[in-house]
Amino acid sequence: METPASSGDSTAMSDAYLIEVRSSPAGLVVRDRGRFRFFAASEEFALLEGSRFANPQEAERAAIRHADARADKTASKTSIR
Repeated sequence: METPASSGDSTAMSDAYLIEVRSSPAGLVVRDRGRFRFFAASEEFALLEGSRFANPQEAERAAIRHADARADKTASKTSIR
């Protein structure tokens, strides 16, 4: 995800960002008292609901880790059968 801050643009950062994982919406982060609060876009990311992050990139990394962990868990369940 490219933000004005990461692209070198000197303009102020936005107050909200869409977080996507594998081209699907994971949630929205909204600036809240100097941090970014996560609002899940689907049940898959409900565990991250309300989490606060230092920046949108941190939220994106957390969403990716969460999705990867869910995929690993699903894969291990199917390989046991």
